[in-house]
Amino acid sequence: ILTVNGVDVTELTFDIMEKTKKFSFKYYKFFGFLSKVAAKALFPLKVAGDRKIDKPALILTNHVSFFDFMFVAAAFYPQPFNIVVGEKMANSRKNAFYINKMGCITRAQFTSDAVSIMRMKRDMQSGASIMICPEGRITASGVTGYIPPSTAKLVKWLKCDVIFLKISGAFAANPSWDVNRRERFPITVDVSKRLTAEQVAKMDNSAVMEAISASLFNNDFDYLEKIGYDKKRKNGAVGLERLLYRCPVCGKEFETVTEGNEITCNHCKKSFRLTPQGKLIGAGEEFDRVDKWFETQRAAVRKEISEKDFSLTEKARFFTLKESGYGYEAAGEGAISFNAEGTRVCGTLNGKALDEFMPAESLPVVSYGPGRFLDFYIQKPVRLVPENVGACTKLGLIVEELHNAKTKL
Repeated sequence: ILTVNGVDVTELTFDIMEKTKKFSFKYYKFFGFLSKVAAKALFPLKVAGDRKIDKPALILTNHVSFFDFMFVAAAFYPQPFNIVVGEKMANSRKNAFYINKMGCITRAQFTSDAVSIMRMKRDMQSGASIMICPEGRITASGVTGYIPPSTAKLVKWLKCDVIFLKISGAFAANPSWDVNRRERFPITVDVSKRLTAEQVAKMDNSAVMEAISASLFNNDFDYLEKIGYDKKRKNGAVGLERLLYRCPVCGKEFETVTEGNEITCNHCKKSFRLTPQGKLIGAGEEFDRVDKWFETQRAAVRKEISEKDFSLTEKARFFTLKESGYGYEAAGEGAISFNAEGTRVCGTLNGKALDEFMPAESLPVVSYGPGRFLDFYIQKPVRLVPENVGACTKLGLIVEELHNAKTKL
């Protein structure tokens, strides 16, 4: 029985699901083969652990790059698996063709979708495993992020084996601050950790969540230090100001600039050199690596939102997925604002007044591209591009820390 808000929706969901496209084993063989070949051609790739899948399983992987499907294919092809993807990915010109042909399972980010869950069950019954990136968004900092507790409920409901696949090195090859970059970094795909259906049945939800979090945790900067990566690169820091927007020395925001392998604060003139391992030469120990600097920004946001009468507003343009064609189209403008209670998006969307409030306790994270956009689900996917586009990372951190403050009370 499948319930939503306590209501049995199994029969209704089944009727809708029957109208959706089924997983195509034929197209999987084609796209899976291409992906495996591409992964091995583009990256020095190592797969550790047992690749054999005895019966349809749930494959959970950390989400580090746009190439994650290729790495999973490199580990498991020709054994069949379908992919759960976000609506915006299915609307991407680069991905729509194979997603449609393979019959991939689409769903809205960070939402409960009964139809997609039933489709997972249907595909597993037909003999395919299911791949999910439970973070729901590509990591912005190179470190595994928030995984919703509903993931454990899904694992328990599917009653199947769980395979944990951890990807290391792919964020460094395709960093969030420069998504057009692709470098030949050594990639490791670790599939050594698993849970059997019998083990899952004996575990409560919290134990399942602990297993998921521990098995998928990855820090690409720890990984680069561990393997001793030292290949020099040009313009490695270009775009890094999109992620590292606050100077950890003087505290000024949106004054960082980059050139070559250097990041500099225009206000205090401090400059740091980025090494191939992600370390920042010339920085203090507390922020001498990209992920450490990023966490100083989180700490600053945490302090800011704790102040009495905290509020912040940014003007923004709104975009929605095109009903026909690919990508996004302009849909309106307005503002995004924050206070201790949560996040509000207001303005005009598709010619209608918009005023959507999202309580902090129910909005743990938001998907964002540093220096580019923030994605919300407001009855449908809505992309916000702030007037100060450099503020995207800060606004994303505010959402996370407002939620943390509320849920820790």
